[in-house]
Amino acid sequence: MWRPAGGYLALKRAGLPVFPGDGYLLVRLLSALDRVGIVPHGIFPAYCEGLFPGDIVIDCFSLDPKMSSKALAKIHWYPEKKLVPASG
Repeated sequence: MWRPAGGYLALKRAGLPVFPGDGYLLVRLLSALDRVGIVPHGIFPAYCEGLFPGDIVIDCFSLDPKMSSKALAKIHWYPEKKLVPASG
């Protein structure tokens, strides 16, 4: 979590002209307001932000079965969509 902020601060302190292009994402990261998307196993998690319309998702990963119950309790699940069979 601190790696992006630490890198930015180190470059800034060195006097280099750095500007966080997505500064709002850095603020959300440091404020713990960021969202991470959980995708099903079998879906490569890179570039999956489009699967979460209406949310700012900064990263995606597959759910780890060994994840702690504390972490699992913080997950916000989208409501399930009701599937209707196609008439044929």
